[in-house]
Amino acid sequence: MRYVLCFIFLSLSGCATFKDCSALSGDPDTYRTCLASNGDKQAQYELGRNAFDGGDTKTAINWLQKAALSTADTSQPVFISTGAGINNGYFMPAVRRQGIEGNVNAQRLLAKIYEEGLGVEVDLKRAEKYRNMFKN
Repeated sequence: MRYVLCFIFLSLSGCATFKDCSALSGDPDTYRTCLASNGDKQAQYELGRNAFDGGDTKTAINWLQKAALSTADTSQPVFISTGAGINNGYFMPAVRRQGIEGNVNAQRLLAKIYEEGLGVEVDLKRAEKYRNMFKN
């Protein structure tokens, strides 16, 4: 019995780091949630928009904020020259942070939510913060 509980615990804890969402593609809602949990900005926006349309402002803001913010992606190595010259030089892997842009639609919706007080108190500073994100 102890081994079964351990297996269940490990299986469930592994769900938090689940990266391959393709096995869930038969269920669009679960698939989108998996993608969003793994950082997909479009999926995060869609979940936020759906929650907002359904009247769940708290959940909407949570997903929209994740979608709106730019993040750094260090998963892709880039290669830099060692500086030894074109003919006799070689390239070595290096890590360079590459940004993933925030979702513009999420930024616009958050600006509108805070500017008009849709489900939250009016907060013009926050509205301006999100508006400036998509202006740049």
